Amino acid sequence: LKNTSAAGIFCDMVTLPFILYRGRVIMALVNLNMNSKYLGGNTEVTIILPDRLQRDEAIAVTRSYARNKRKWRICRMKIRTATIEDLDAVTAVEAECFPAAEAATKEEFRDRLIHYGSHFWLMFEDERLIAFVDGMVTDESDLTDKMYEKAQMHDENGAWQMIFGVNTIPAFRNRGCAGQLIQRAIEDARSQGRKGLVLTCKDRLVPYYSKFGFRNEGVSEKSIHGGVTWNQMRLTFRDESGCAPAV
Repeated sequence: LKNTSAAGIFCDMVTLPFILYRGRVIMALVNLNMNSKYLGGNTEVTIILPDRLQRDEAIAVTRSYARNKRKWRICRMKIRTATIEDLDAVTAVEAECFPAAEAATKEEFRDRLIHYGSHFWLMFEDERLIAFVDGMVTDESDLTDKMYEKAQMHDENGAWQMIFGVNTIPAFRNRGCAGQLIQRAIEDARSQGRKGLVLTCKDRLVPYYSKFGFRNEGVSEKSIHGGVTWNQMRLTFRDESGCAPAV
């Protein structure tokens, strides 16, 4: 296929989980069900399509690779912000992702959606909610436990985008879903003129968030949410001069 490359695809060995088309990443090979390390036989490949890619174009591209009786399953992933109509779905995903002591309640989500539904980033496979990221905006520079409980603290003109939850249902983990949502949240915060984003996480996730540009500020002194020790991490945008704003 002209203007198309996929590392490993043309030599049978899958080495990188994406396909480039005209210089753009348009597909991610996220699930390889096979009996050996080689693509062949009835290999089933699951593909996540970016929201902006036309379905007909995607089908045309994938058919060009459909040889040796491979099966291609196309999954269109849509990202959007939330409304109160998403309350039940958001609550259900949260319950799948966090223990009860850490999970937000339906009532808490109701308040959050009312006050800052536009700061929820939801990912759907067709009509099914599979992942989301959420958090309020505030002028306070550190994430505190009271923010989880008091949605009215949201300030649409605030300097910092807080990230309260990064949720992906178990069946869709390790497929890059959370990463896409984090990137969208970062892009939106930048375009809205925020100073940056702040989140808290457990020790094992510090390297993961570091990949997005977050820096670990150490154990949080202001959050013991769920009786857990949290590390506060911050991504700070730089101004046109290359300088980071004061925290």
